[in-house]
Amino acid sequence: MKLKTLSIILLFYLQNYAQTSELIFQSGFEPNTTETTRGNDIIGIDNSVSPPNNWVNDLENHPNIGNFSIFYEGGDDTMRFAKIVQDPTDPTNKILHYWLKYPNVTGTKGRVQSELYGNNNLTEMSQKVRIYLPNDWNIIKNATGGTVEWMVIMTLWNNAGWTTEGNPFKISLGIHKRNPWSSDLNFNLTGDIKTTYWQHIWEESDSNYSIPVGQWLTLETYFKEGNASNGRFVLAVTPDGGTRHIIFDVTNFTHHPSDTSPDGMRHYNPMKLYTSDVVIDYVRNNGGVLQLYWDDFEIWKDTNIVLNVPENEDLNNFKLFPNPMSNYSILEFNNSTSENHTLKIYDIQGRIVRTITNIKSNQVIIKKDNLINGLYFFQLYTNKKISIAGKLMME
Repeated sequence: MKLKTLSIILLFYLQNYAQTSELIFQSGFEPNTTETTRGNDIIGIDNSVSPPNNWVNDLENHPNIGNFSIFYEGGDDTMRFAKIVQDPTDPTNKILHYWLKYPNVTGTKGRVQSELYGNNNLTEMSQKVRIYLPNDWNIIKNATGGTVEWMVIMTLWNNAGWTTEGNPFKISLGIHKRNPWSSDLNFNLTGDIKTTYWQHIWEESDSNYSIPVGQWLTLETYFKEGNASNGRFVLAVTPDGGTRHIIFDVTNFTHHPSDTSPDGMRHYNPMKLYTSDVVIDYVRNNGGVLQLYWDDFEIWKDTNIVLNVPENEDLNNFKLFPNPMSNYSILEFNNSTSENHTLKIYDIQGRIVRTITNIKSNQVIIKKDNLINGLYFFQLYTNKKISIAGKLMME
């Protein structure tokens, strides 16, 4: 048995290596894609991308997907809206624009969100979407003496708190400003259960990646239903023209711990802007409007697109030396710094099967113990950023 390099991955979607993966839907909000008159739905066929690109036939009629809608909870278009508009950064591009000028929910909070509700057996899925924070976010970044602890941009419900499903649980991805004297905006992630109120059972806060204002970012997320040992949520972020960052890779409960028969994520907010009246009022009172731009929305079933190797990485800066006479191989890579590295090896289903930490040299020994024959993926991290990635074949 030997470990060798099969090839370097330059493809962007995991369907090329996992036959069970499925692209459910994709759209860039281009012409022939429109919001309905009341602004609470999106319909049409986005001919700028290949099928599946029909908002009704492909998305809502998919056996694992329920209904898509836009929800506000209150107010009118003078307070909030979601509209397909021309991209302010590129007049040839269409985007989905979330705009929140006043608290539209009983005066205490604001909400603009997309909903995919009534899903069926959605136990493993990935999403890819681009997001843009316009210059109004500089008002939040430059504010001193205050924090932003509640700014949700995505929620996964397993189960929802307003239904009769029982055992309410949610994962919330947000943008926070934790340091009142810093101008950094960072991602935050929580897993919450509901008793008499919502409370965290786990939380991950990132402080290494400062979210830029005025730049398009690609967000890739992966959800897998499971317990503390096999539940998983991953977030990767790639700024346009920049380096891909793994922000979170959480293994923990992704359903309520008391739920003995979890049945997938029945409710899901893939694009969301939800925060307190304090934040909304502060931005408006300082000459701005709280808003987000969205583009290039994709949903995948039964795959982890986050495992894809970045398109813009130099994937030729490593060598693998198989040693068929022993139980290990050596991975050698270019390393001009003394920073610690972490190597993660994944199986075809996206599960971590080997983690090697505190790598300080330009070589790492990969023991073959318990690695059966088959295809594996590896990622080498430096300060949570992927520096090298590829795939390996055990024979």
